[in-house]
Amino acid sequence: MFRWYQDAARCYVYLSDVSVRSRDGTFLHLRWESTFRNSQWFMREWTLQELLAPKVVHFYSRDESRLGDKQSLGQQIVGITGIPMEALLGQPLSRFTVENRFSWAQNRQTTMEEDKAYSHLGIFGVFLPLIYGEGQPNALRRLRKEVRESIDVILEPTIDLPAPGTAIEEVFVGVMGPIGSGKRSLIELIVGPQDDLLDPVTRSSTENIASRSFLYAGRSRVNLVEFPGFVDRAKSDAEILSDVASWLAVAYRSNIQLCGIIYLHRNTDLRMGGTGRKNL
Repeated sequence: MFRWYQDAARCYVYLSDVSVRSRDGTFLHLRWESTFRNSQWFMREWTLQELLAPKVVHFYSRDESRLGDKQSLGQQIVGITGIPMEALLGQPLSRFTVENRFSWAQNRQTTMEEDKAYSHLGIFGVFLPLIYGEGQPNALRRLRKEVRESIDVILEPTIDLPAPGTAIEEVFVGVMGPIGSGKRSLIELIVGPQDDLLDPVTRSSTENIASRSFLYAGRSRVNLVEFPGFVDRAKSDAEILSDVASWLAVAYRSNIQLCGIIYLHRNTDLRMGGTGRKNL
C-alpha cells in the first residue's frame, strides 16, 4: 500500500471533520485552522503512510474547499505530527533514525493492536506476514527484527574474525561521514534497541566518539564507532581523505584500532534490502 501512494502523481485527503464555513455560509479561517489541527485524520495510524509516501497531498474540507497541500500546510503539519519538514517533502525516510520514525506514530490509534506494527512496514521498507491475533508486542518485536536484518551493510573484508573456541576479540569498525549522512540511523539498524532479545549491546563514548557494539557468532564483539561529522557541503576526494585521516588520528589517540571503515556520503540512501548483520 505504501508503494501505491508513493507511485501516485498526487493524493487527496478528505477531512470530514473540518469545515471552512459557518452555518450562515461565512468563511471562518480561525475555526478552520483549529479543526484542522484536531482532525481525527492525524490520529489514525494508517494515515501516516498516506501523509509520507505521496509526493503531493492535497487536503479538502467536508464542504469541498481546498485547504492546501502538505507543502503549503507544512508548518501546521509539523506542529501537529512532530514529523520533520524534510520527511514531509520527500527526503528518504532511511535518513531518519528508527526511533524517530517510530515516534511519529506514538499518539496514533488503530482498531487492531497488531496494526501498530503492520502500518509501519512501508515506512521501514520491509515485509512481514500479517498474523492478526499475535498481539502488539509480538508484532513489534518481529518488525524491529526485520528492520535490523533488512539493510545492506558492507564492511571492509580486512576484519579477521577469530576461529571457534578462541577468546572473544574486540573488533572496531569506524562509521564516518558528513553531518546528516545517516551514521546514527545505520548503527541503530544494525545493533537494534537495548530491549531486543538478540545479542547484548553496550555503549561507550570518548573524545566525542560514540560506539555501539554487539556479539557476533559468540566469538567477537563488533564495535561500530561513530565519528563526528563535518559541516554539510560538497567536498573533493582529497578533502574527504583529509577528514578520514584526522578521524584516524583521533582513533589512534583514543587507543581504538580500526579494522575497517564505513564511509557514508551526504546523499547516501540507506535502502532496505538484503540480510544486514547476518552477513558481517
